[in-house]
Amino acid sequence: MKTYFDYLKENGATDEDAKLLDTPVARKAYETLQSQIAAAAADADARVNNYKAEADKWYNETILPNYQTMEQKLAAASANEARARALILASQDEGLKKVALEMGFKPDGTPATITQPTTQPNAFDASKYVTVDALNQMSDSVGAGLAALQDMVLEHSQLFPDRRLDVRAIRAEAVAARKNVYDYWEQKFGVPAARTARAEAEKKIYEDRIRKEERDKTVAELASQYANPNTVPASSSSNIFTPRPSAGREKAPWEAGLAGAEGSNDRVAKAAKLFVEKQAARTN
Repeated sequence: MKTYFDYLKENGATDEDAKLLDTPVARKAYETLQSQIAAAAADADARVNNYKAEADKWYNETILPNYQTMEQKLAAASANEARARALILASQDEGLKKVALEMGFKPDGTPATITQPTTQPNAFDASKYVTVDALNQMSDSVGAGLAALQDMVLEHSQLFPDRRLDVRAIRAEAVAARKNVYDYWEQKFGVPAARTARAEAEKKIYEDRIRKEERDKTVAELASQYANPNTVPASSSSNIFTPRPSAGREKAPWEAGLAGAEGSNDRVAKAAKLFVEKQAARTN
């Protein structure tokens, strides 16, 4: 087996490149790969040899003996036919000629036309046999019936999960009523109405989900808008220091004049007096 260094040289590497790439790890990987390739090739050769051996065995033990047996039977049949023909041609007896005619041969050895009897003791009754077309139609009908039965069982479990379907019983009832099992099931359980109710319920669930998603989306948008002071819609200020003409306050408190200032002072004085009195009552 060639070395990794030789492999690199054969694939265009220079001496310097080969020395640089020819590391212990790379060399080990290359040798492992070569071993695996050799093992795979040996396994493939073994498989091919085994196949050839099996094919030869099958030909020698099965095909060739059967072919030889067939040749022997054909030779025997040809010999029997020739012997019978010779006997018939050699016979001049009228009785034997009649027998020859009944067997399908003329005295000269050529085939004769045999007149079949007009009546048959056991007439063929076509009604007792099934044609291929009728059998195919029957097979298609059975397949369609099984498919409809599977659909019926599956849909019943979806429409009526709390009502068990007894397939044997409903089939017996349908046969007694001379109806198709599937049609009888639809009529007995009111399947069309159940389908309509189920469709309406699914539609309502879908519409409710869409409305909830839209409502949640709107609430989320409003919450995001009003939670951010930069995006909240503008409105009139309720600050006490802001003039509000709608409330009869045209000016700010400090612009209301002396009377307004004295009124504020009085309120402050009263509040301070009340606070001092409460504190004195607590200390006593």
